[in-house]
Amino acid sequence: MLTLWLLAALVPPAPAPSTVRELLGESAAAAVSRYQHWELGYRQGLGHSDGQTSGQLAWGESAFLRDLVTLAELTGDPYWLERFEAHFDRCLASQSDRNGDGYLAWDDRDYSVGLVEVGAVPPGLSVTPASRRESVAAKAAQISGHRYALRWPTSATLQVDDLTTGQPVLGPVPYGATISVDLFAAKVLADDVALRAASGPLTISGPAPAGVRVEVQTTAREWIEYVVHDGMITWPLARYLALVAADPQASAARRAKAELYRAWFERQIHHKWQRAWRDLPDGAGAYTFTAAVTERYPNYLLPHNQYLALARSYLVLADLPGLPQAAAYRAKATAMARYFKAHLQPSPDGQGYLWNYWDPAPGEDVRRSAEDHGHATIDVGFVVEAVRRGVVFEPADALRLAHTYTRVMAGDSQPPRLTFRVDGQGERKQATWDDWLLLGEWSEPALRQAVALGGSNVRCRVQLLEVLHRLGGLTAADRAAALAGSVALQTQLPLIRAGNGGFEAGHESGPFGWTFSRWSEQAGEGRFEWSREAHSGQRSAALLGTAGRPNLVLERVLEVAGPTVGTVTVWYRTSGEPRPSLSLIADRGAQPQQYDNSPALATSEAWRQARWEFRTQPGVRVARLFLRAAGVGTVWFDDLELTLQPAP
Repeated sequence: MLTLWLLAALVPPAPAPSTVRELLGESAAAAVSRYQHWELGYRQGLGHSDGQTSGQLAWGESAFLRDLVTLAELTGDPYWLERFEAHFDRCLASQSDRNGDGYLAWDDRDYSVGLVEVGAVPPGLSVTPASRRESVAAKAAQISGHRYALRWPTSATLQVDDLTTGQPVLGPVPYGATISVDLFAAKVLADDVALRAASGPLTISGPAPAGVRVEVQTTAREWIEYVVHDGMITWPLARYLALVAADPQASAARRAKAELYRAWFERQIHHKWQRAWRDLPDGAGAYTFTAAVTERYPNYLLPHNQYLALARSYLVLADLPGLPQAAAYRAKATAMARYFKAHLQPSPDGQGYLWNYWDPAPGEDVRRSAEDHGHATIDVGFVVEAVRRGVVFEPADALRLAHTYTRVMAGDSQPPRLTFRVDGQGERKQATWDDWLLLGEWSEPALRQAVALGGSNVRCRVQLLEVLHRLGGLTAADRAAALAGSVALQTQLPLIRAGNGGFEAGHESGPFGWTFSRWSEQAGEGRFEWSREAHSGQRSAALLGTAGRPNLVLERVLEVAGPTVGTVTVWYRTSGEPRPSLSLIADRGAQPQQYDNSPALATSEAWRQARWEFRTQPGVRVARLFLRAAGVGTVWFDDLELTLQPAP
């Protein structure tokens, strides 16, 4: 009882709805409208749903899915469910069964390792390292998966052959007492710095009679599926399913779509990951990494954030009425909650929680370190969901996490800056993460700190609305005003979907469907305008380079189906000495990106039309078209027309 009294005394109660409105700084309807305009304008409304890897979807697109379903929950506006479905259907289209296990999946190879294994070595000769697991992504990406031979034509010369291609890759080069070579860069390494920086370094020493041969087998990074990525993507889906299940007025078409999603989750997520589940003592449990040889830690128990990401999906689905798998989902979520809670430790003052990034099972050799604030957002988000649903965690646990956030990590820093780790260690930075803000449902200091760290962020405002809703402060008038704004916006959707090449439709942040950005953040200064100086109509888009060597761009995302011929015509005019041009970057999945540039466009004080034709290569589904301005001066673009035709 004394501990609870002290906790209540040290941590103020939850904020009043009026406090949340004050921190929001605008009406709820205005905040909804702000997000609505931003989402439609960001990469032509695609978010990152066109991502080709599980990492791109988990760490990019999942935030959009989360925002869309949150706004559907808050407003009751079917527009947000439609936007969610458009995003999620695009995500599903990128699934495949690359490993042939019978499950459709998202996967990624950026997190897997490359392997180098040296075969039998004659006595007296040394080739080190005998085996190597390269986890640094840039180096691992160079490991080819080929088989190589080190051979000595003479005792004084060394040659390296690629046995997979049948081609020599290095030498003959002089061989003395010791030599270091990089298999993949095909060069001799001259010093220790070069050796440590190499992707395939081998140090060879000792006598080698003519004709000696040593084989080296390499294994390239593999496409691997990840529990954490699936969890990040499916938590918003679980919330969508809950919304549809609770809506008696949901259309038959929406219910049918929800049933397809639900069956997909059960088969492709829950059923698939049964093979990676591990029961643990005291009713706990968690998932493991896969058994793939290029996994960083094959079969090891996952770090906390990685299994909790999927546990959060299970928490939501377990409460769906009439769901046959609900008990199984709740059992797994409860087991993972127990495992995580068992590893929470009190902060030095006894009021907060500290925990590690990873607490592996006995016998798994992993160095422990305190959780960092970025990955902790998943841990915190899981606890928030568990507290709301009464699974293992209670409001007192949320208060302890809020204390960690406001006192252990921020301390007395003003304005607040967070330490990198939850134990108060590491450099302080202005870090903004959504789920820490949700602790504001129980703690006003946590809410105020989160707003101070990122209150201008458009996503932060969606989370503020969620806290307002949880505290009972979102009114019927708020929802009606948000719906009215949404209906008004949708009158512009045909123009937006047509590409908005005249830049007439937009918001204060810029024209819908187009994104202003810098090609390089280091190259100079500049700014952007949704200008009223137009070739026709009322608006154009302007890129203004102001100092140094700026390289400014206006980006539009294109969806294509197969090899395509595109023709762009656009009107432009210039002031000063900028260098206007057009570019196309296209993602080809596992292949290198396609990158094409138009010839430089002539500067012109008067409006002038430019025309450029490009071809997308096989494998391209999504491309990005850029209108560019390099150097000091202004370029106005207007009346862009684009045609896409199947390549002959």
